Amino acid sequence: MTKRKWLVIVGGLLIIAAAAIVLMTADRQLREVETTGTSGEDQDKTNSRDSHASTNLHDRNKATRGANANHAKRPGQNQANEDSATTSQETNPKEASSPQADSVTKETQAEDGGLSEEERAIQTIRCKVLGKIMRGTEPAGGVEILLHKRYGIGEFTSTTSDELGTFRFDELRHGRYAVNAHLKNAFAKGVMIHCDAEDKEIPVELEIRKVGVHVKGKVSDKEGNPLAGAYLQVAKQDHPKDNLDGLVLPVPPEGLYEIWLPVDKHEFCIVGSAPGHQSHIKTVPKNQSEVVLDFRLSRESVLRGEVVGPSGLVKGVKVAALHKRPDGTGYISSDKTDARGRFSIETSEAQVTLSAYSAKDGWAYQVLPPRQEGTDLEWILLELKPGREITGTVRLANGSRVPLAEVHFYCEKAAISGTAKADTQGDFKISNLPTGQVIMAGPWGDKRPYEDRYTEIPPEQNAVELVLHPSEE
Repeated sequence: MTKRKWLVIVGGLLIIAAAAIVLMTADRQLREVETTGTSGEDQDKTNSRDSHASTNLHDRNKATRGANANHAKRPGQNQANEDSATTSQETNPKEASSPQADSVTKETQAEDGGLSEEERAIQTIRCKVLGKIMRGTEPAGGVEILLHKRYGIGEFTSTTSDELGTFRFDELRHGRYAVNAHLKNAFAKGVMIHCDAEDKEIPVELEIRKVGVHVKGKVSDKEGNPLAGAYLQVAKQDHPKDNLDGLVLPVPPEGLYEIWLPVDKHEFCIVGSAPGHQSHIKTVPKNQSEVVLDFRLSRESVLRGEVVGPSGLVKGVKVAALHKRPDGTGYISSDKTDARGRFSIETSEAQVTLSAYSAKDGWAYQVLPPRQEGTDLEWILLELKPGREITGTVRLANGSRVPLAEVHFYCEKAAISGTAKADTQGDFKISNLPTGQVIMAGPWGDKRPYEDRYTEIPPEQNAVELVLHPSEE
C-alpha cells in the first residue's frame, strides 16, 4: 500500500470519528435538563411518592416529593406525606426541546418574567426551631436530634440536646421539615413543622418512650450494595390520628439499620427510600419483639412530557404517576407542570398510570406498561379534555349541613384525585372529572370519627349527598 493511500484511509477514519463525536455531543445536549427553583411550599424540585399497600391508591392533593407513606387498605385513610404538591422543574430551552414547547418558549418566558414578588419573598423567609426533649419528667441531654427537609431526599441536619434537654435549629428556609430524635433502645415520635413566615420561632417538644419492638435489616440495591443517602420513614398503619409522619431516620453508610418501636395495638409500617431509587413499604408484624426487614430498592426511571389544554400548554397542572407492583402494592409520585407545561416524574419499572387534572382545563391519563428498570421515557403528551361536573352537599347524620367542609375525591382508574371546598351551606362542586368512570368522594381534614367516609358516585350520577355517620372510636 502506497503512502498516499495510507494517508487517505487514515484521514477518512478521522473524519468519521469526528462526526460521531459531534453527533454524540449533540444528542447529549438535547437530553440534558437543567433545573431551577420555583415558587411553592418548597424551593427544591420535588416528586412525591405517597406509598400504599393496596390497589385503592389515591394521593392527597395538597403538596409531595419524597417517599413518604402510610399503609392504606381502604379509601379515606390518612396518608403520610400529606403535603404532596411539588415545585416545578424548569427545562433549559437551549438544552431540551419538543415540538409543542419550542413554539411557545419565547412567549412563556416573556409572560413569566422571572420570579414574582411573592416568590422572591418566599426565598428570603428564615425560621428557627426551639425544642426540648424529655424522658418522663426529666430533661434528656446528649440526644442526637435530626432535622429532615421534606422532599429533600436523604438531606439531614443534626444537633445534640444540652443538659436541660433543649436544642435549636437556625436559618431554616421556607418549607416543611421533620424533627425527631435518633435513639438507641428508645423511641420518640417525630414532629412535622412548617416554616412559612419570616423570623418565625417554632416550638417543638419530643418525648422519649419505652420500646418493645426491635426492627433491624438492610437497605440496598437489587445486587445487595448499600445506597448513599438511604433513609427510613415510620408510620402507624390504619391510624390517621397518629401517623408518625415526622419519624424520618438516615440509614448508616453500610446499609444496616436498627429501629426501636413501642408496643401498640396498631401495626407499624416502614418505608425504605434512597435517591434515584423506588421506595418500598413493609409492615412490621405484630406480636413480635425482634423483626428483620430488608429493603432491596430498584432504580427509578424518569418520565418527561408536557400537558396541553384547549388553549395550549398548561402551567401549574398536577401530573401524577400511580405505580402498581405485581404484588398489589404501589405508590404515587407527582409533579406540577412548569411555565411551559412540562413535567418530570421519577417512576419505577412497574405499570404506571400517568394522569393530569385541572378543574379549569380538564383531565387526561395514559397507562404505561412495565418497563426495564431505569428506562426513561421522553415527551409524553397528556391532552386535557373537559369532563363531568358533580355537585353535592356534606351533611351530618342528623341532617345538619357541614359548612366549609373539605371534600376529597378520586378516580382510581385514571389515578386522578383532588380536593374541593364546600361553601357556608355545605354545598360543593367538582368540575371536569373523568367521564364514564366511578368517582369516590368523602370529607377530608375533619378529625371527628366517622364511618363510611367515602361515597361511590357511579358514572351516570352527577349529584350526591355525603352523609357522615359517627363511629364508636
